[in-house]
Amino acid sequence: MSLTDAEVLEGCRRMSNDKRQEMAARIAAKQRHRKAHPLAYATLWHSAKTSQRDAVACVFDPSVTEVWMLGGNRSGKSEGAAMTDIVWALGRDHPDSQAWAARNGIDISCVQPGPGLVYNGAPTGNDSRRYVRPKIRKYCPEGTTYRSWGSDNEAEATLPNGGRIVCKTVKQGREGWQGDACHYVRFDEEPSDGAVVREAMARLIDFDGKICFSMTPLNGWTDLLESHVRTPDPDVRVRWLHGEDNPHIPNEALNRILSKFGAHERDARLRGEIVALEGRVFTDWRRDMHVIPSQPIPDDWLRFVGWDFGTRNPTAVVWMAHDPKDDVVHVYRLHYEADRTLAWHAERFTKLSEGEAIEFVCADSADRGARLSLVQEGITTVASRKGPNSIRDGINTIAARLAPDAEGRPHLVIHECCTELIKEIESYRWDTTKKKGDMADAPLKKQDHAIDAMRYALTMFQRGGYV
Repeated sequence: MSLTDAEVLEGCRRMSNDKRQEMAARIAAKQRHRKAHPLAYATLWHSAKTSQRDAVACVFDPSVTEVWMLGGNRSGKSEGAAMTDIVWALGRDHPDSQAWAARNGIDISCVQPGPGLVYNGAPTGNDSRRYVRPKIRKYCPEGTTYRSWGSDNEAEATLPNGGRIVCKTVKQGREGWQGDACHYVRFDEEPSDGAVVREAMARLIDFDGKICFSMTPLNGWTDLLESHVRTPDPDVRVRWLHGEDNPHIPNEALNRILSKFGAHERDARLRGEIVALEGRVFTDWRRDMHVIPSQPIPDDWLRFVGWDFGTRNPTAVVWMAHDPKDDVVHVYRLHYEADRTLAWHAERFTKLSEGEAIEFVCADSADRGARLSLVQEGITTVASRKGPNSIRDGINTIAARLAPDAEGRPHLVIHECCTELIKEIESYRWDTTKKKGDMADAPLKKQDHAIDAMRYALTMFQRGGYV
């Protein structure tokens, strides 16, 4: 039977000074030990639906060589996986590893007895520094030394018993992963370079080690997931963790935040599901909800523009404005013309924008020459975001604003005068020709000029901190 606070206080008052001092010393010693040995006190959560404990236990199953922890946001996948890094670096005979295993009911007999070498891979150095290393450090014992821990370069944690965790990046390429023989390798989020994955697996040959992928699958059925997860080999385990099952996260707050994402991304972020990206890209789109009558824009709304260049294809320019009261972005004007010179488009843009305060014009970064030519016409632009994930991130940004909020209202609307943009949205489809079956992770490059212009500007608006 547990005691109330009042009963505890009454008991303390009845103690002698010596007893109180002894109890205080024990409490202080336990707090010091907990601080010095955080792994020993770490507890994995478990629910009847999904389980952080059961997913982590797969890493220590002797019959398993490869584990996929597919989890939604705040599901604890990276937290639990970070604990596995420490156990493999310390070795199974270390007291912290043994205490952690006993606390969580996990058999770690397959781990080497002494200190080990662990490779941890993140997409970039910035990702490693900001998201991965803090979780690893949280469970490292007192006395661990850190090299380049606060930089975007390769970093290393050396534990007091000599175990090492080397934080690497996918951007280092295959050559950057050569050399060492490792006991354990873990990728935090999906690696985009198959050559890096193969090289990482080669690092495990000497010690017959294991590899783990802890990630939220936001890119659909990629080549890596197709080959490793869709039909896993007998020595591969795939486990899902749902953020809504994590007892440490308030479900109401989680669902409120994720309700702002598009339907095709919500399941991945909530439950780690690999979404089959098929058919229409913007699944939340409805004319009756997203198309509104054309109307004047208040002078105090922030205005910004997206520009997609074209010659034989149309040049598309979209004007957008942000209603700060309701956080709704309005697309209120569209210029859409083919077979015209850049000077003609620039003149038309200047005339249509007369009297308006435009915060920025974001144009296609791939056409630097056209952007420089616009400068000669008196129009300064900023380059759109570029990189392998820029298109997908832009689609997610649009989809998140198209998705209705808890009150059933979208946060991106199109004025009815923008007819060509409306047509493009309704015909925008995933490219199913580059993947098996109907799975795809990129849209068809067809009739997307106005969408591209909107994508450039909206992504810049979101990343620029205007919201």
